[in-house]
Amino acid sequence: MNDDTKQPTLFDPPPANGTPEASHSLAKSVFEKWALKDCGRWLSGGTPTRNNPAYWGGDIPWISAKSLKHFYIYDSNEYVTEAGAMNGTRLVPPGTILFVVRGMSLANEFRIGIAQRSVTFNQDLKALIANEHFDPLFLAYMLKAKEKYIMNLADASSHGTLRLQTELLEQLPIPLPPLPEQRKIARILGAWDRALSDLDALLAAKRRRKQGLAQRLLTGRVRLPGFDEPWREVKIGQLLKPVKRPVDWDDKRLYRLVSLRRGGEGLFWRSPLYGHQISTKTLMVTRTGDFLISRMQVVHGATGLTTPEFDGAHVSNSYLILVPRKENIIDTAFFAELSKQPFMRHLAYLSSYGVHIEKMTFNPRLYFNSKISIPPTVEEQREIKKVLDAADAEIAALEAWRAALARQKKGLMQRLLTGEIRVRLEEGDNPDLSGLRDLNRSTTTPTTSTTPPTPHRDNPDLSGLGDLNRSTTTPTTSTTPPTPHRDNPDLSGLGDLNRSTTTPITPRRDNPAGDNPDLNRSGGGDTS
Repeated sequence: MNDDTKQPTLFDPPPANGTPEASHSLAKSVFEKWALKDCGRWLSGGTPTRNNPAYWGGDIPWISAKSLKHFYIYDSNEYVTEAGAMNGTRLVPPGTILFVVRGMSLANEFRIGIAQRSVTFNQDLKALIANEHFDPLFLAYMLKAKEKYIMNLADASSHGTLRLQTELLEQLPIPLPPLPEQRKIARILGAWDRALSDLDALLAAKRRRKQGLAQRLLTGRVRLPGFDEPWREVKIGQLLKPVKRPVDWDDKRLYRLVSLRRGGEGLFWRSPLYGHQISTKTLMVTRTGDFLISRMQVVHGATGLTTPEFDGAHVSNSYLILVPRKENIIDTAFFAELSKQPFMRHLAYLSSYGVHIEKMTFNPRLYFNSKISIPPTVEEQREIKKVLDAADAEIAALEAWRAALARQKKGLMQRLLTGEIRVRLEEGDNPDLSGLRDLNRSTTTPTTSTTPPTPHRDNPDLSGLGDLNRSTTTPTTSTTPPTPHRDNPDLSGLGDLNRSTTTPITPRRDNPAGDNPDLNRSGGGDTS
C-alpha cells in the first residue's frame, strides 16, 4: 500500500497544520455518515396496568428514566412477569440501546444504556436495535459521546416536562467506520469502562473499611497497641467551651465567608462579599482547630473542624465556635471525627427542638450536658485520628486516580469516535489492545502529572491497574489495593479491620483495659 492510499492509524501524526478543523475534516473524509433513524429499528415502550398484579413482580427488568442510571443495563428497581411483558410494554433483546426521551433528567444528563439481558421499558424511553451495519456497543458509545448536543435538542412539553424532539434526534449524523473497526473501538472503550467499574468497586470497599475502622476505634471497641487505660465518660461541656471573635465591621472590607456542608463534610468557601453587601453584620472569625456547629443544620451533620486552609475566615453568627476548655483534655480534630458517627448525630438531634426536621434549632445547653466516652489521653485520640486520616488519604488517592482515568477515557472516546485517530487491525493483535501503545499521548484532555492506571497491565504504557481489569461488581478478597494498609505505616498492625461494618455502633459506657483486643492479631477484635 503506498502513502497515497494508506489509511491513518493511531500512530499517525496529526495533519500538517495541526488545527482542530483539520482533524475534523479528516473524520469527515474517512467515515460515511448515516442519519440515526437509519441505524436500526426504533421502538417505543409502555407501562403495564398496575391494576393487574399478575403483570408485576416477575423476573424481567422494567426500565424507566428513574432506573436507567448505568451504561450497562442488568437490572432495575421494578420487574414484570412474562404476562406483563406481553401487555402494555415491550420486550427487547440483549444489545438493545435504551435512552431517555422524556423527563426532567434531560436538564442535567442524557441517560443511555445498552441491555445486557432481555428487558422491558416504559414510555419515557426509546429503544434502538442496531442494524447489520452497526455494532450496538459502538453505536451506544457514539450517542453517549454526543450527550451535550442531544441535550440541546430537549424542550419543554405542554406539561412542563422536558422531552427530546425525536424528529431532530433521528437526523443526528452517525459516522460509519468499517464494522471490524467499530467492534475494535467498542472493545477498547469497554476496557476503560471495566477499569473504571473496578476502581469504583475498590473505592466502595475502601469507604466501607474506613467506616468500619471509625466505628471500632471511635467507640473503644478496639484499641490501638500501647493504649490500655479505660475510656472515660464525660460531659461535652467539660471538654469544650464556646468562644466568640466578632469582627470590627467595615462596609468597605472584603469578608472571606465559609459555611459547613451537611453530613460532616467540613467547611467550604462561599463567594466573598464586601461589608455593605451583607445584611446581618455580625460575623465571627474562626481559627485553626476550632470545632464549628451550624445551629440550624446540625441535625443534618453540619459540624466540622477549621483546618489551616480556613484560618481567619468568617462565619455567620448562627455558628457555634467551640475550643478545648482545658489544655490536653480533648483534641478537636478527634472530636470532629467522632461527631461524624451516627450516635453523635443522634445526640445532636436530641439536643434540638422544632416541629420539622428542616426547621429544628440547636440547644447548646442540652448538648453540653450530654455524656460521651472518649480515650483518656489526647495522645491516644491523636493516634486514632492519624489512622483514620491514613485511610482517608488512600481513598483520596484512588479518587484522583479514577478521575484521571475518566478524563483519559473521555479524550480517547472523542478521538476514536470521530476518526481523528484510527485503530489498527492486524491479525494476531490483542483484540482489546492493539494500536494503543501511544494512548497516553493521544488523549485530548491533559492527564495529571501522576500517570493514571489504564485498563490493562500487560501493555508497557498501560500498566498499573493489575487485576482490576477484571469486570466485577463487588471487590474480591484477592484484589490487592494500590496502597495496602499492611504497607502503610499509619495503618500497620490493624489486622482484619479491613472488614467493613455498616451497622452503627452505640458507644460503650464501660471499657475495661482487659476487654480490649490486640489489633496485632488477625481478626482485629469483636464487632458484635
